[in-house]
Amino acid sequence: MKYNAITILVDSAMWECCGTTRAKVSATPFLDSLKKESIVTTKLYSHAPFTDAATKSLYSGRNTLDDYSFFLKLNSSPSNHFKSFHDNGYETYGLYYPYYMYGNEIQKNIDHSFYTGRFTFQSEWHSFMWFADILKVRELDQREMKLCMKRMELMFEVWDFHYNYILKHPESMQLLEEPFNRFDVNKGLSELRNLHSLYNADKEKFIIDFLKTNGDEFRKIDGVEFNDLINRDFIENEIYKKYDWFFKKASKLNIKANLFKNAPAFKRICYGLKTFAKKRNVNDIKFLANYYYSLRPIKEMKKASRLYEWQTDSSSFMQMDLASRIIRDRKNAEKPFYLSMHVMDPHNYLECFTYDKQDSHLIEDEITMLNDYLDQLGSDFIGNILYFMSMRYVDHYIEKFCNDLKEMGLWDTTALLIVADHGSSYTFYPIHGARVNCFDDECYHIPMYMRVPNLQPIEVSHYCNSKDVLPTYLDVLGLKLSSDFKGHSLLDKNYAWPDYVMTEYTGPGCPEVRGRRLWFSIRNKEYMVAYRVAVYEPFEEGELVEVHDLKKDPNCYYNIADSIDRSKIEYLLVLIQKRFDEVCHDSQLFIDSL
Repeated sequence: MKYNAITILVDSAMWECCGTTRAKVSATPFLDSLKKESIVTTKLYSHAPFTDAATKSLYSGRNTLDDYSFFLKLNSSPSNHFKSFHDNGYETYGLYYPYYMYGNEIQKNIDHSFYTGRFTFQSEWHSFMWFADILKVRELDQREMKLCMKRMELMFEVWDFHYNYILKHPESMQLLEEPFNRFDVNKGLSELRNLHSLYNADKEKFIIDFLKTNGDEFRKIDGVEFNDLINRDFIENEIYKKYDWFFKKASKLNIKANLFKNAPAFKRICYGLKTFAKKRNVNDIKFLANYYYSLRPIKEMKKASRLYEWQTDSSSFMQMDLASRIIRDRKNAEKPFYLSMHVMDPHNYLECFTYDKQDSHLIEDEITMLNDYLDQLGSDFIGNILYFMSMRYVDHYIEKFCNDLKEMGLWDTTALLIVADHGSSYTFYPIHGARVNCFDDECYHIPMYMRVPNLQPIEVSHYCNSKDVLPTYLDVLGLKLSSDFKGHSLLDKNYAWPDYVMTEYTGPGCPEVRGRRLWFSIRNKEYMVAYRVAVYEPFEEGELVEVHDLKKDPNCYYNIADSIDRSKIEYLLVLIQKRFDEVCHDSQLFIDSL
């Protein structure tokens, strides 16, 4: 018998904020309870600190920089999680936002799609903007034009599929019904196809005009507003004002916990100011601003919630409630199912309540649950209290979803993977400088709970990478593994696990592998080494960005890249260079195939 399988990706979940490493009382009591019947990890690292790059590895079982990184998202990878389960005979369900950019080949392996957000042209424009900036200086070369065409064709393909799927399957928009009721999908699809015809008539001219006009024609058909689901008056009056006492309580506990305990040491302040005076890099003193923000997360949440695009995807409650209904209403109950969802509550604009449903009773239950947590927690923690509250909110609804599975009689026949794409800068401990695009441990060190019925608990304590998660999931379920995986099952006793972990991605912005410096880091028990180098330059001419002595400086506050005897870390740089050489070769093969 094949077990059903579910994946819940909790965006920005950081390993140390699950359990009691940073707090007397865990924000994730339900996830903690799963340990006694799960495979869990203590040194699992994401390849990258943001979603597109991180999920490329997690969902493909490959390295992030393989297959020209995430320039074409998962579409350039020969393997992905939906295909893996579909090929093994599963009926597949995806709860996801359209800017995952699943093309037609991936869609063949998703039997049922349910959208948690709208198609977002601006998300696509971030990649095209790289080429638009080049065009202001010079003409695009042949490689750049071909890459633009591939990305443009993918955008047409995904956007067309999205609108067409909505028209054929209106149930796919259950979470976004109100915004789509205000948008003419047929008209949007017609205008999109007119633009596609213009593109096919003269591709190069279309690309040039598109880049010069910032994609204005596409912005006109990107008319669905997730913002329509968020009632600001309800949030202000029924949440912030009604429960003002609760938010004041959280703020006071946060200040009490962090004012002195989390304050940067005098030595570090002097070091930061001295380094800034020498290099004039604001990131060297940004930790002072982050300390300030660490003392006012509730005020920052309220301020952010008044922004136009505060949240862009469905809350944990709404997604898990829909997932329960989908599973309950399945018609082909004899066939095993795979369901994947991605919840965003702990991501960037943190929150801890259901923002996309105006239900006073629901909010009351959530505040009661969170208040009970704060009563137990007190000020015995370090870091951002709002982050802990957000994780508590997610944990609460994962537990409710699992209780639904039990009520449906599916708990003993269903496997559950709960994992993060990457960690978070917004835990505010340790207090570092640059947020997200950095090499800080908290942005890469992620939790994993792989619960399988009748499984004896296993704690994996060696270094491993997110590319190892999918192979492990399939292996523990007794399913066929793709020969295209670069990761390994954590149960593979024949594989010699390294005593280090490496991260890799293209840095912020467009993932143009052959046009910019790549970001690598490597970590073992002694050092963390970060290195940036481009494929068009010799490895030796790259930049040694950071070196930290983890025995003397476990929180990585003091960068010794300029002072360390390089021979002490040469063995780690050799490993980075080996991976860099692989990326150079692989990326050239990709370009040659265009």
